Formats: sequence, C-alpha cells, structure tokens
Amino acid sequence: MEVLKAPRVRKIEPYLRDLTGRVLDSFADGDDTDFVQNVAVQIPVRAVGHLLGFGEDANEQLQEFATAILEHAGTPAMADAVQKLGALTSTHLNQRREEPRGDYLSTLVQADFGGRPLTEDELLGTIRSFVFAGFETTARSIASLVHHLVTHPELQARMRSDTASIEGIVEEGLRLFPPVHTMFRTVTEPTRLRDAALAEGERLVLLYGAANRDPEQFEDPATFRADRENARQHLAFGIGTHYCAGAPLARAEIRILLEALVERPPLELVGTPRYLPRLMMGQMMGIDYLPLRFQGDR
Repeated sequence: MEVLKAPRVRKIEPYLRDLTGRVLDSFADGDDTDFVQNVAVQIPVRAVGHLLGFGEDANEQLQEFATAILEHAGTPAMADAVQKLGALTSTHLNQRREEPRGDYLSTLVQADFGGRPLTEDELLGTIRSFVFAGFETTARSIASLVHHLVTHPELQARMRSDTASIEGIVEEGLRLFPPVHTMFRTVTEPTRLRDAALAEGERLVLLYGAANRDPEQFEDPATFRADRENARQHLAFGIGTHYCAGAPLARAEIRILLEALVERPPLELVGTPRYLPRLMMGQMMGIDYLPLRFQGDR
C-alpha cells in the first residue's frame, strides 16, 4: 500500500507534528487526565483519517465504529458497527467518484485491479482494515510505552538529555509491549517445530509477546534497554508476508509523540491505570485507562 510506505509517511510528518502538538495542548488544558482516550487514541485515528482523506470531521465516528468492532468481535454490536462504518465509507467513496480530490479514497475508486475497478466489498474491506487495524494497535503501543516512561523517570530524563535515544526507546517499547500478543494459524502440511510434531490441520497460537522476550534472540530480554543493538528485530509488526504495512506510520507517530513530550514538563501518574484483560478475542492487550498530567499542571 503506497499510502503507508515510508516516503509517504515522511511527507506527512509536518502534519503529524502539528497534530501531536494540538492533541497534547488540548490534553494539558483539559480536566480529563486519561492519556489513553485523550492522546494515545486521538493521534492515530486522526492520522489514519488524514491519510485516507476522511478529514478530521469524521474522526469521532471512525473511532466509535473501530472500537465497537474490536471490543465486540462476533456479536450483533460488531455487525452494527461494521454496517455503520460501511455506510460512512460509501458516502465518501461516492463523493470521490463524482469529485476526485487527490486523496487515497480517490485513488482507491480509480484503481485498476487486473483490468477492472475494485468492487464495493473490496473497497469497504480495505478501508475497514485501515481504520480498526491502523489506530487501535498504535494507541495501545503508545499507552504502554508512556506508562513505562512515567513509572521509570530515568527514561524520561534520558530522552531529554539524549534525544538520539528516542528511536531505541520506541523499538524497546514495541518489543516489550506489543499490542498484538497472539495470532492464529493452521498447519498446512506435517512439520516439526523443534521437538513438537505438528499435523496438517492443527491450529496454532503464535505468541508475539513471548517471541519478543526470547533469550536466544535478546540478551536479558525482560530488561528495557534503550541502546539494545538488535531491538528492531522484534516481531511486534509480524514477519514475512504478513508484516504490518502500517509499521512506518506507527513508528513515526510514536517517535514524534516522544519528541513532542521532550519539549514539555515530565508526565506523572495521578491515579491507577486500568488494563484491558483482552480485546478482539484475546489477540490484543494493553492499557485502557492511564491517568496522567504534566508536572506543574494544576
């Protein structure tokens, strides 16, 4: 997906910096101390909306529908949210058919796939993937990493004294706190995985969180090391054919947020965080509520 590749992400970095500054200003000025809903969620959902071409007016709806899809997987509430997201998307796609705007929605409706345009179902499926895969995972990554920074003030201090360490901090956060903890696969032919014999048709649960703490891959794997040389070899974004297309965007969003936080007073915890016990049938985990404020505010 060209829209998610690194060159395109680099082009929208000025927007991401402006967006991040506005979101942090609003958080600092507001009375609600929940960093998750007011910052961690707002940045990626607005970034995805901007990339697609929905515009910020649709952000609240996109967030509402995507959250419902993830939190109510397999229920009537999920079906209702999918239908509403489809209706919103169809409205925007029809507008682009009549008046192309040079955004990704316009690109999709004009795309040629093997000599034919994409069907309505294909278009809606693509947008759904963007919306609920593109913001919830990054939001959980942001929340988990910022919680770690707040509970380890020496890391906040290091970011300020050595901004070059931010990239390593981002990667260690992704390694230790991947938002997607599991993925399901089916064995397609008899094989062995070390000492385990796997028969065709067996179901596997891949544990990304465990892989990212593999002592054969990472020295002292449970320790957060901002200068870990091979931190980027984690599997937070998957691997191979199924490697996350949105990895460049997610990395940019997290890095730009940390760079913006360096310019502000340190954050401090002002309550008890709440963790998601599970999301999307246990595949996704993270912090759901994180009460913070900038030191010196009120």
